[in-house]
Amino acid sequence: MSQAADVMQIAERNPLAHPAIASIQLFDYSLPPGPHLKELYNALWKAVDPDFPYAATKIARLLPRGHGKSEGIGVVFPTWVILSYPDVRVAVISKTADLAAERTSKVVDAVEHWAPQFGIEIENAAGQQLNTAANTEKEPTISPYGLESQLTGKHFDVIVWDDIADWDNQRTAKQRRNVREYFRDYEKNLIDPDSVLECDGVQAMIGTRKHPQDIYETDILNSASWDARTYKAIAEEDWPLVEQRAWQVRGDDGEVYADVGDLPADVNLANNGVIPDEPMTVLWPEHKPAESLLYDIVDGDNTTPIWRRENQQDPHALSGEVFKSDWLTYVDELPKPRSSYEWYAGMDIGLVEDLQQAAEDDTDWTALAVIAWNADVERGYLTTLVRDRGMSVKESADWAEEHLEDVDVDQMLVEQNANRGVAQRLRDDSPIPAEGDSSSGDKEERIHNMAADFESSTLRIVGSPTDEEWRNFEVEEWLQFPNASHDDRLDAIEIAMRAVEYDDDTNSGSGTW
Repeated sequence: MSQAADVMQIAERNPLAHPAIASIQLFDYSLPPGPHLKELYNALWKAVDPDFPYAATKIARLLPRGHGKSEGIGVVFPTWVILSYPDVRVAVISKTADLAAERTSKVVDAVEHWAPQFGIEIENAAGQQLNTAANTEKEPTISPYGLESQLTGKHFDVIVWDDIADWDNQRTAKQRRNVREYFRDYEKNLIDPDSVLECDGVQAMIGTRKHPQDIYETDILNSASWDARTYKAIAEEDWPLVEQRAWQVRGDDGEVYADVGDLPADVNLANNGVIPDEPMTVLWPEHKPAESLLYDIVDGDNTTPIWRRENQQDPHALSGEVFKSDWLTYVDELPKPRSSYEWYAGMDIGLVEDLQQAAEDDTDWTALAVIAWNADVERGYLTTLVRDRGMSVKESADWAEEHLEDVDVDQMLVEQNANRGVAQRLRDDSPIPAEGDSSSGDKEERIHNMAADFESSTLRIVGSPTDEEWRNFEVEEWLQFPNASHDDRLDAIEIAMRAVEYDDDTNSGSGTW
């Protein structure tokens, strides 16, 4: 009898024999677990099973997005361990309690569904947490928590650390220190020394690298107490194919083109339509083949450096010059009449506050970007990108109105973190529908997200790279980011694209990995 047949017999006879078997028998996923998940499940099985007394009980796996890590460790594993050991107590800890609850609510549903088959009595279930009759302790059988929840005094048999680190809480040294303090306290004190598990408790962690000194670097990867492994979406030896853009693309017209910049104005990139020039080794080809991963790189929301950080576990990917000239697609003119487009403008404000700086011509710039948007194919054309400095509120408003004189603007957003007066003056004294808007979150992240529109050729430039205005922008801001002395034009483009997204949002009306 083949090994596969043996496994199937075991699965039918005992769905709880192994977490990997439980993932197939108890859940309706479209695919069986990939090799990376099988390896993870096996490590967790050994951690819990008393037949492996020397197995590691702290398991960490850093995995790319979309490869089943949250479902595997945040849903399948807790379900399996509760159905196997109904007196266990599981804490799922994420960055926030709401994120953790997204996992525990699925666990509650699965445990409630399968409990009768395994003779387990449910005492109460409240959507996000659950208690079995076998659990006689004060803590629920499973419950969600945020990293900054007050957990002192609580004890658990299993802790699931589900993506506790993200860019927002790992950007600065202070934020990283705060996360470390919570994590070290909980890692040391939350596992019950009298655990119902013979291994004295299990901690399971999944995550994605965010920063060279993130929590994974300082506390996990080099720790003697953690069994930690890192998986990459694309084999590192094949990454040069991405850097070289060694692919062709298929349009939704069925034709194959050299790259996204060669797609005609009325043709979109076909779904998974990025075809590598050479075979590529990927982590989970049945779920995320090379064409799917490359499509995500080319047409996704993130630039290649962010994609590499998130999916290749490279926290240094954002260091140094990150934007490429190849990402900028130039066209001579708009492919359709001007009346065919929706027109959006974004304005970043740099008002005069220091007269000495103004006299020395050393103030921030005020920048204006104008985008012609083709909603039918969701493609934009950057037609205007100008800047000036040393202007008052009135002068800034007059300057913007002058540059927009021949543009029938549908929506304009004006950065108001520094001053609210420019948008108000434009709205009151001109026909331009200007609104103030406050930027939030990390500035570099916003610009990276905007740059992804250039990289995917969703946003193109009307002009020539030899024109002084575009050459200056490309050389002085685009290629120098994030180390340029000024980034006002990048800000203005990001604000204009924000206007596109806001307008789209205003007008717009299961078991997967």
